[in-house]
Amino acid sequence: MAIVESRVRKGVLSFGDEADTADFSCQPTNVRVTPSYDDDGDAVETLCGDTIPAGKKESWVLAGTSIADFDNPEGFMSYCFDNRMMTVPFKWVPNVEGAPTWSGSVVLVALEEGGDVNTRLTSDFEFDVSGDIQRSYDTAQVDATGANSGTPGTWTPSGSVPPADAAAATNITANPSSAWLTGEYVQGSTAGTAGEMHWDGTAWVAGKAP
Repeated sequence: MAIVESRVRKGVLSFGDEADTADFSCQPTNVRVTPSYDDDGDAVETLCGDTIPAGKKESWVLAGTSIADFDNPEGFMSYCFDNRMMTVPFKWVPNVEGAPTWSGSVVLVALEEGGDVNTRLTSDFEFDVSGDIQRSYDTAQVDATGANSGTPGTWTPSGSVPPADAAAATNITANPSSAWLTGEYVQGSTAGTAGEMHWDGTAWVAGKAP
C-alpha cells in the first residue's frame, strides 16, 4: 500500500443540531479527539467458581486550541460560556478531502479568556464526549451550493467542498443576495487571499468586501 499522508486542514467544527448549527471552523488552530481507557474493576471469582474478568472503560474528549474571539458576541468563546455545562451535538471533519466525520455530543465548558497584552491570544478547550462517539466516512461528498456572509462566512451545506476561488463560484447562491458588508467574505479551497471572495450584489468578486 502506498504512503497516505493526512492533514487537519479545510475542515469543519460545528455544534448544535441541524436546525440550529453554530459553525466555528475558522477559529481552531488544533482539533483532535482523544480516547482514554481505565480499568473497570478487578477480576472476581464467586463461590461456585465462576469469574467476572477485569474490564476496561472507554471515554473520549474533543480537544484543541482556538484563536481568542471574545470581541465577538457570536463567537466560539461566547458560545461556550453561554452553553457551559450543557450537552450539545458536535461534528468534526478533519478535512474535506476524504477524512471521516466524527460526531456525537459533548459537555461544553467555558474557556479561559485574556492573556498577554497586544499579542495574538489562544485558548485551549477540552470537552468530554457524552455517550457514544461516531466515526463515519462520507463516500459521496458534495460541492457547496451556497455561502453565508461573515468574517469569514460559511459554506452550505455544512461540510461541503467549496469552489477554489471567485472565478469558480459560478453556481453558488449568496446569502444575503444584496452586496456584502465591508470585510465580509468566504474562503475558497485555495489557501490564503487567493481563495477569498465576496458577493457584490450581482457576482462573486475576489477578496474581502470593500
